[in-house]
Amino acid sequence: MLAPEYLLTILLIIPTLGAAVVLLLPRNSRGAIRATTLVFSLVAFFWSLPLVTGFDSAASGMQFDSGSPIMWESTASASSWSC
Repeated sequence: MLAPEYLLTILLIIPTLGAAVVLLLPRNSRGAIRATTLVFSLVAFFWSLPLVTGFDSAASGMQFDSGSPIMWESTASASSWSC
């Protein structure tokens, strides 16, 4: 299994990938579109279950953090806001 820090990243990728697949399907194939969205929704749901079971309510701080810096956190500095 993947490390817990990648759970959120993959959880965001699954629906995005599902939307891309739906965009490739013909417009008049409603059954295929519905089946595809159901499959990707269920995959995302089952992928999110370790987040619920692995959450530690006694721990303080961030959980399931990927360790990547947040973009605005790394680009903004105190000196850029001074007058």
